[in-house]
Amino acid sequence: MGPLDAAHKQRLDKFGDTYLVSDPGQRVDFMVGREIRDRVMPWVRGPEVLEMGAGDGRWTVEIIGRFGHSSVVDGSRKLLQNLKTAHGDKVACHESFFEDFLPPNGARFDTVVATHILEHVHEPVAVLQRSRQWLAPGGRMILVVPNATSLHRRLGVKMGHLKTVYDFSERDYALGHQRIYDMETLKSHALASGYKIVHARGFQLKILPFAMMADFPEPLFKALFDMGDELPPEMTSDIGLVLEAGRKS
Repeated sequence: MGPLDAAHKQRLDKFGDTYLVSDPGQRVDFMVGREIRDRVMPWVRGPEVLEMGAGDGRWTVEIIGRFGHSSVVDGSRKLLQNLKTAHGDKVACHESFFEDFLPPNGARFDTVVATHILEHVHEPVAVLQRSRQWLAPGGRMILVVPNATSLHRRLGVKMGHLKTVYDFSERDYALGHQRIYDMETLKSHALASGYKIVHARGFQLKILPFAMMADFPEPLFKALFDMGDELPPEMTSDIGLVLEAGRKS
């Protein structure tokens, strides 16, 4: 991919607005994202961490709290400016498509975090292959994506809202998803990219679409996440991998 394409950047800014506009569904997104972050953070090595995607900044806050600074790569200038305004010199912002990104001055990272990213990109294996260039020796990549075979998507099929668990919902279209992963496909993309899998897990027992969960009390969200920790990953709302670079082919 060549220089930043204006149409693509407009599209990124449009989807980026979903992180900045407050609505009842965003409360659900925030609580879900926070619980995933808190479960993933023990796998994050520092001090140099690269976030793929700015999102609403919840990861940046936690990483700065742990390591004093963070780095973020995103194609949306609007989201990066939002982070810069909030954190100043504690965050290094890189405006780039993932497909084009090369860390400046030969920088390398102990951990690259990509939560809810791979379902958006056109060529996930190519992006993962490129990400190996960003890692320091012994560094790791952390992936989290929505899960096609989750209980709530299976329920959607039973209710006639989806033909199969792999069909796009209205929310998938609204968020600009390019694909819906199951664990087998996520693992195959990781291995095809030259990574080895260190750890695999699922997150959250999701029983309903987010739109129907907006009024759930916070203790119920916490209980659903705790129950998700006890389920096979194939039944959970989101799935994740911790990866390390294997030998180059």
